[in-house]
Amino acid sequence: MQHALRRSFVVLMFLVGAFVADVARGQLPVAQLFALAPAGGQQGTAVDVTISSGTDLDGAKVLYFSHPGITAAVKMAPPKLPQLAPEPLVNQFTVTIAADVPPGVYDVRTVGTFGISNPRSFVVGMLPEAKEQGGNNSREKAQPIELNTVLNGTADGNTSDWYKFAAKAGQRLIIDCWAERIDSRIDATLELYDAAGRQLSRSRDFNRRDPLIDVSVPADGEYFLKVFDFVYAGGGEYFYRFAVSSGPYVDYILPPAGVPGAKGNFTLYGRNLPGGVPADGLSVEGRPLEKLAVQIDVPADKTVERSPPSTLAASEETELDGFEYRFASPQGTANSCFIGYATAPVLTEQEPNDEQAQANVVTLPCEFVGQFGPRGNPDWLRFEAKANEVYWVEVVSERLGLPTDPAVLIQRITKNDKGEEQVADITDLDDLAANNGGLAFNTSSVDGAFRFAVPADGAYRIMVRDLALNPRNDPRRIYRLSIHREQPDFRLAAIPIYPANNKLEARPWSPLLRRGGTERIDVIAFRRDGFAGDIRVTAEGLPAGVTCTPAIIGPGQFITTLTLTANDQAADWTGPIQIVGRAKIAAVDVARTARPGTVLHAKPQNTPAHARLARSLVMAVTSADTAPLSIELGDGKIAEMSRAGKLEIPVKVIRRGQIKGNMILTALNLPPNVQPQPLTLDEKTNEGKIALQINPQAPLGEFTIYLQAQLTASCRRDVPAAEAAAKAKAEIEKLAADLAAASQAAETAKQAALKVAADADAAVKAAQAAKQQATADNQAAAEKALAEAEAKLKTANEAKAVAEKAAADAAALAKTAAELKPVADKRAADLANAAAPKDVALFWPSTTTAIKITAAPITMTATAPAAAIKLGAQGELPVTVARLYGFADAVQVQAVLPGGVQGVTIAPAPVPAGQADVKLIVQAAANATVGSHAITIKAIAPFNGQQLTVEQPVTVVIEK
Repeated sequence: MQHALRRSFVVLMFLVGAFVADVARGQLPVAQLFALAPAGGQQGTAVDVTISSGTDLDGAKVLYFSHPGITAAVKMAPPKLPQLAPEPLVNQFTVTIAADVPPGVYDVRTVGTFGISNPRSFVVGMLPEAKEQGGNNSREKAQPIELNTVLNGTADGNTSDWYKFAAKAGQRLIIDCWAERIDSRIDATLELYDAAGRQLSRSRDFNRRDPLIDVSVPADGEYFLKVFDFVYAGGGEYFYRFAVSSGPYVDYILPPAGVPGAKGNFTLYGRNLPGGVPADGLSVEGRPLEKLAVQIDVPADKTVERSPPSTLAASEETELDGFEYRFASPQGTANSCFIGYATAPVLTEQEPNDEQAQANVVTLPCEFVGQFGPRGNPDWLRFEAKANEVYWVEVVSERLGLPTDPAVLIQRITKNDKGEEQVADITDLDDLAANNGGLAFNTSSVDGAFRFAVPADGAYRIMVRDLALNPRNDPRRIYRLSIHREQPDFRLAAIPIYPANNKLEARPWSPLLRRGGTERIDVIAFRRDGFAGDIRVTAEGLPAGVTCTPAIIGPGQFITTLTLTANDQAADWTGPIQIVGRAKIAAVDVARTARPGTVLHAKPQNTPAHARLARSLVMAVTSADTAPLSIELGDGKIAEMSRAGKLEIPVKVIRRGQIKGNMILTALNLPPNVQPQPLTLDEKTNEGKIALQINPQAPLGEFTIYLQAQLTASCRRDVPAAEAAAKAKAEIEKLAADLAAASQAAETAKQAALKVAADADAAVKAAQAAKQQATADNQAAAEKALAEAEAKLKTANEAKAVAEKAAADAAALAKTAAELKPVADKRAADLANAAAPKDVALFWPSTTTAIKITAAPITMTATAPAAAIKLGAQGELPVTVARLYGFADAVQVQAVLPGGVQGVTIAPAPVPAGQADVKLIVQAAANATVGSHAITIKAIAPFNGQQLTVEQPVTVVIEK
């Protein structure tokens, strides 16, 4: 019984871990992690970590890291009663970091009752670490810190955090605060003061929204650092990390790209660089930079990949290929630099090039690397190109995480008859295309790309400038201008989608499949160099019992949705999966693995969320819960229809729970000019058809769609937890009763022992009196009687002591059990209330299906005349028409002759209803143009008030 009680109590503690009472929020509960503290630790150490913010984290018993060398164990508290097992401390873990884990930023997730959570950043560093102790909200109470130690803290809101450290004159110290770059909400601000209270430096928004202070210590003494949110917000999600360090720091690297497979020469620009020299007067915010030349081996076999980033890579930076480099020295390892994979030989800007006449002369293809100078300062480059050559011109700057807005002007240079230079603008290149990732994963960027088809042999010129017009000459504002030959390709991103209405709200999310349930993953395509072909997307590495119909990103589309579905026998599972896209590019089969993405913080409806690349894509399956329904769209076949037609696709609903009222189903992910008609199913209807009206302007090709069902379901939250709580409550009640009875028995035994001891004491006193009154003859007997009485008193007192301790121990156990009883009662009541049926408004996805849009409700096969047609003669051109989609009307067939052909006529002919074949008569006059002529055969079908056409080229030979 005690073993069962221990197990039930421990399970209960896990289940109620982070219970949140508000369960009717419009989706079934899924673990969401917002913050943990501290947000990192030192290599080769163990650190105690607490989940400080999140929802639906019930039973969080595992921390799942993106690096196998980082592990965690739940912290345990001693049992309150011997009959109970040690208790898990809710949301508290000991994280162990192996000594060989490279420094960097990794993902951490929780695993519990409601699956595996979205990721949050966890930093592994090389310096010792310390935590904010609290109570340091004034200069007078500043917390002492050591140099070259990482401090982990959290902004409280409405206050500032103060720290103090001792430094010596001449030291150059870097205070680099990490916050936004590790998923914190804080807009951190740093202020540094000397012992006299004079402000030496202030920083905000140095690295994205994170601050950095660079100070050369003016004198030996104590210095004070103030840390706060810019608007004095605070809470668990407003965490930060910083170090007051004398180690190396890299501001930027030139060039920011290297040729794959080559050993490249690069220059680091930064501070405290061992072996570095002054960087020719370059400075950032008034602080001088150093430079250091290094050689770096650029990987050769990862040119289409991007290793999991160890620094923040925002959603708009997803498609960039590259790797990370860290400069290591005896004085420490610097922050990482992203180095892109160059698309052509790299050339570095040569100053001066601010005027057209000073343009740097380059040879195409190339990747030109430069720096934006003071406000309005352009860079010019010049090159020669041949007619009909095709290049893609792409600028990369904002996508390097920089506050820039690059623009590119391409000009053609010619000379008139007098030898005077003439300039004609070809294009003024600005921002990339609109956001293709929706609210969850904003892909828009102010970088730009342009297909440059060279119109004629000659000279051309490009101007690059920064429209952001930054007033300061910040050398970190670099750019890559890639001028490379056309090479169509694509990259993918995969993002788990929060179940909001029509994806109008984005939140952190991770797939949790209940038995019979469905989860969505959006897959976004970054099309390169004009690639417009189909991309077929599959989910790989799925566990048994989980399926996913492949999806298609069709022509002109940039996004599709995969739906993962668990069957009714799916077992518990947690792990990584991959999304892979496959396409045919120039007759070559190409596969690209999607880069995982995650939403960082929820935003109001219709507002793009903050999002970044994740280090892995994971999902969970639970057998402890069953989805209220599943929706099957289609019959497993591609649903076809032509333009101007109406497509009806079967829908089947499988109900597993109580669905209340009508269910409204809407088709999503439709291509342009396809109009859906919502389908409504009442409580008694489980089958129907979704209708799609295909307009004449709809794109041709295959597309993947799915349905979103809007419904109300009666759901119960974690019934096993409620059952475990009820069982634990009963066991605690029985234990309390047993311990109370045992305490009462011990008290009774104690009272009996007290009486025996009192009687023995009285007997000793009587024996003592008898001894005093005894005669000499009776003295020996009296002494013996006294000794016997004293022995009995000793035994009685010993028994009394034992009984008193036993009674005290039993009373303490009974008291503890009595105190645990209301706690167990409340837990049981809370979880029973949570598990009670509640109406929840849901937006539920169906499985996906493919639709195919064709040009017309017919196909046509035209066969060229069997032999050449002589002048003055005629020939037959057989045409066969096949009708589709129930179309049965007559079809008109006609031929279109190429320009310049004379004397050849081909009369149009109808294909009557019910017939399939017709022969067009080709007549060649005596003066007909001799030769092989490419003729276009058209079949025109009247369909739903539209004239739809299919075409086929044939060759007709006219000879003398």
